[in-house]
Amino acid sequence: MAITFRYQMINGKGVSLKRPMINVTFSNGSEVFKTMALLDSGADMSAISSDIAEIIGIDTDGERTTIHGVAGKVESIQKKVNVSFGNEHERYSFNIPVKVVFTDESDSASFIPLLGRDGFFNQFKITFDEANLKFSLKKNND
Repeated sequence: MAITFRYQMINGKGVSLKRPMINVTFSNGSEVFKTMALLDSGADMSAISSDIAEIIGIDTDGERTTIHGVAGKVESIQKKVNVSFGNEHERYSFNIPVKVVFTDESDSASFIPLLGRDGFFNQFKITFDEANLKFSLKKNND
């Protein structure tokens, strides 16, 4: 069965745009953080801010690497996090690899978690209906 979502409004830097976003819960053990995340077909991996990682108790020690994206380059560390989402009829929960990104404090509040191809997109058949500002997710092997 497919779950259909409507695009959500993103406000930032004087611009309002509708984007494919879903309500998700990131968790690590008993620690949880609920937020909106952007489905980003251009992102190789999913990404969360170091602030979210800290809230859910992910250890951010270790060797950092530099990743490059549309907004430039930032330091990151790779971890795993549980992500869950759904609606009243269907719910999914699984562990995905994420890049924990370290932004400066001025950018941290505006960082939107990304759900990328590795670990998230490959779990679903995803259909974007840009003309109607909606998208659907159907679990692979359903």
